[in-house]
Amino acid sequence: MTEKELEAIYSRLTASKDRIRDIKIAKAQAEVDAINREYSAYCDGVDDAIRAVRGAMAKEADNG
Repeated sequence: MTEKELEAIYSRLTASKDRIRDIKIAKAQAEVDAINREYSAYCDGVDDAIRAVRGAMAKEADNG
């Protein structure tokens, strides 16, 4: 077997693993993105709730 043949085998074997790794990284990145979107949505909900409470407190203070 020649050095060139060994390099070709190496390239084919690593190319396959590279694709598998890239797919796993893409899936993990999609999961991270989903987690970040969920967190942002939660924080937006908390902000909305606090804003509503402050509004209700202001109305109560104006009426009382």
